[in-house]
Amino acid sequence: MGFVTTEGRGAVRFDEIVRHWAQGDMVHFTNKAGDDFTATAKAWSLCYTRELISVIPAQPGTYQLEWCEQDDDGTMGWDQMPVLAWGIGLDGYAMSIGGDGIDEYSRAVLHPSGQVTKGTLGSWPSFEAFQAACQEHEYLRN
Repeated sequence: MGFVTTEGRGAVRFDEIVRHWAQGDMVHFTNKAGDDFTATAKAWSLCYTRELISVIPAQPGTYQLEWCEQDDDGTMGWDQMPVLAWGIGLDGYAMSIGGDGIDEYSRAVLHPSGQVTKGTLGSWPSFEAFQAACQEHEYLRN
C-alpha cells in the first residue's frame, strides 16, 4: 500500500485515509483515527496515480505513442514503446505501464486492433485518424 507525504507530519498510508477534499493547491484528508492532514496537490496526485489496485498484462502489439524529436535536425515524429501491462488505479482509471514505468503523462496508446486512445480525451479508429486529429488539435500530441 502506498503513502502520501504530508505537510510537516510525515507520511500517511492510503488505506488509512477515509475522506479527502481539495482546496486550492492543497489536498486535505482524514485518517481512520480522525486525524486531519494536508498535502500539496502535486504530492497527492503523484502518490495517488502511482497507487494501483490491480495490474493486468497488456496484449502484444499495444504501444504508447510519444511525439518527440526523431533526428538531430529537429524532425518530429511518433515513437512507439511497448505497453507491458495496464495498472488499475484507486480511481478506477487504467494507466499503461511501459518499460519506463507507469505512464503519468497520459500518452496516446495504439491498440492491436489499430484503435488509438488517449485517456479521457478520446479514441480514434486508426493511427491515421489520430494523426489527422493531432494536426487539428496540437494538444493531443502532449
